[in-house]
Amino acid sequence: MGMKIQNYKTSVNPFLGNSLVNHHFNKTGISQLIDKELDNRVK
Repeated sequence: MGMKIQNYKTSVNPFLGNSLVNHHFNKTGISQLIDKELDNRVK
């Protein structure tokens, strides 16, 4: 599994940064792996 690193010319505020990370975690299945290994997170 590889993740493409992209450079953005615009700044990313903290809320948007968290949203992007969450989106990629869900898209790649990392969040399901975390839930499986560490038990479910609060949703």
